[in-house]
Amino acid sequence: MIRAKRHVGGSAPRTHKGTRGASLRFRAILESMVSGRWIAVAAVAWLGWTACADGGPSDEDLLERFVKDVTGKVDEGLITRALGYTDFAVLPVDVKAPRHAGVYRQDRQAELEKAFRRVMRQLFWGSELRVRASNIAIDGTHADVGMRLMTSVGPLRVETSLEKTPAGWRVSKVHVERGL
Repeated sequence: MIRAKRHVGGSAPRTHKGTRGASLRFRAILESMVSGRWIAVAAVAWLGWTACADGGPSDEDLLERFVKDVTGKVDEGLITRALGYTDFAVLPVDVKAPRHAGVYRQDRQAELEKAFRRVMRQLFWGSELRVRASNIAIDGTHADVGMRLMTSVGPLRVETSLEKTPAGWRVSKVHVERGL
């Protein structure tokens, strides 16, 4: 039978030359991790990285959000979101749709909003505006967003132009055609 040597005294015996210092450093690292120092260092590094990066959504992300906001189930929420992308005080809106065309400035805002609500309720209420394809082209503060939609009245092609304003992307053109 082999007996292990029993150590009596203040410090543990060395088993391998020079490893005691390394194990103490490793133990110190583990203790600092457990005490939360590493979490704090990681949090500071992450905050520094996000401060250096833009941190906010890109223009492409915002325009993809626009596509999602103006498609889907047609209800009051969709209508409100779609109209939220207009700012008649800043940009007129060029509209071309079956049986409807014109450039709408602030003095005709109520007319356009009323016509938009009426058409959405009469033709699409409760149905889905499903995106079959979309494309986004960004050129500085101008963007063109094309959508091919399947709707309750058949396929629609929607071409929109948006301008980047201090308040975000705002619609300056909406052209709608039946068919794809």
